[in-house]
Amino acid sequence: SKEKLGKSLLGGNGTNGKTKSKGGRSKKSKDPEGDMSAANRSACAEAMHIAAITMCEQKSRLWKRSVPDETVVGLPCRIAYQMLESATGVVARKASSGDEALDMIAATVDSAPCLLNTVVAALVDLLHTYDHMAPLVAELCCKVNEKPTNILATELLREIGRLDTEGDQGGKASGIKNVAPLISELAAVRPRVVLSNLSLLLPHLDSE
Repeated sequence: SKEKLGKSLLGGNGTNGKTKSKGGRSKKSKDPEGDMSAANRSACAEAMHIAAITMCEQKSRLWKRSVPDETVVGLPCRIAYQMLESATGVVARKASSGDEALDMIAATVDSAPCLLNTVVAALVDLLHTYDHMAPLVAELCCKVNEKPTNILATELLREIGRLDTEGDQGGKASGIKNVAPLISELAAVRPRVVLSNLSLLLPHLDSE
């Protein structure tokens, strides 16, 4: 009949192509602003990642005597730290471009050894503040250049060995529990590095 033909042309239910759920309510469409924001974050992360790699590979052309400008080279790292703060899970890590953030930090460590102490201090501070950082930092230690040694992992263990677990540490004593998991995470992926630097952790063996 004509009525049935008209309904089929309108989407099968006479609703002009609009779909309804079982409860009779129309389904909400995706938020275009949220999708655009995620796309912008991803584009920014990709651009900073490319910049970090370029500064690593072309430092002889960019800087006089291959001595990098710490302010410029450290910019991708500062953005990467903010990305890692939001990488609390698998979904959040993808949304915040956590993988690109780790690659940016690794490229900076390899290209600018002068920034190593600054990077280590920033990572330890992140470990104090966020309980999801230990696996990320351990993964980062696997991305840096390990020849002749994994200097990032060594310096992190050295910095952890210097922590005062009994003092107040300016209000960060409660964050030490977030630093401890890094040792087990790092031992799982780089056991030789932890074993060879075990002497750095001896001051903490008698503490909780």
